[in-house]
Amino acid sequence: MAAVTLLLAGGACSSMSQDIATVSLLYHDARYEASSAWLDELAKDEAAMTLRQRAQFHYLRGMSAYRLYQYSEALHDLALAASAVAATGDALSDSQRGMLDQTLAEVALMTSYATSSTATSR
Repeated sequence: MAAVTLLLAGGACSSMSQDIATVSLLYHDARYEASSAWLDELAKDEAAMTLRQRAQFHYLRGMSAYRLYQYSEALHDLALAASAVAATGDALSDSQRGMLDQTLAEVALMTSYATSSTATSR
């Protein structure tokens, strides 16, 4: 947690693109809790992000939530990422777009199954 605090403090002076790049590194290093904490801080400045940055932000936030088994949050952010990607066309790499589509479909199926299972068990 101390490392996250240091990263957040150091991130205050960097640009949004640098912050997103840092989160991407944390995510790729399988430091999902740290990337999630950093993204929570970045969410405060979401209005200042470009559409391309928002696509990357929501992709990383959704994928981090997915890796942390937070499927409702993952579904929300991955859907926002897909919307931003549709508007920009090239905000994510081809491999990221493939992962986005695959994970979004999986999470949507999981959450709809969980919802229907809950409804039928009543």
